[in-house]
Amino acid sequence: MQSLHTLLLLISAVALTLGAPSARPRGTILPNECTSGCAAAVSCLASFPESCLCWNAAIARCAKQCKQKPAPTPENCRVKPAPPPTTPPKDCFAECQGGQACVLIWPQSCYCQNGINQRCAEMCGVKGPPAQECPPLEEPAVV
Repeated sequence: MQSLHTLLLLISAVALTLGAPSARPRGTILPNECTSGCAAAVSCLASFPESCLCWNAAIARCAKQCKQKPAPTPENCRVKPAPPPTTPPKDCFAECQGGQACVLIWPQSCYCQNGINQRCAEMCGVKGPPAQECPPLEEPAVV
């Protein structure tokens, strides 16, 4: 029993020493408040790797200006970061439908609403409601 207690204490001590895993590599030095504020005023192109290189230069220049020691670790500009996921607005479908209207003439309005639903579903990347069954359009009688 004594050895189990000792083993648990040893494991706890090791776990506390190692700490929680970090998203950044060990030894990464982050910019301090002065450096971050200074670099935020710099405008970099939104193309890779130019944006990364520009940001690293801005951080280095600002760290020197702010006298940050040790200097922040530069970003890795050899690997392009994954783009943020683009998701349509939460109410995309409802907003799309709300911006369009059909003339209230039956059965033309039925075809019109089906068209709006289909276009909005495609634009928002969602599955729209099932198409309403519309009666055939009558040919106008020529007298």
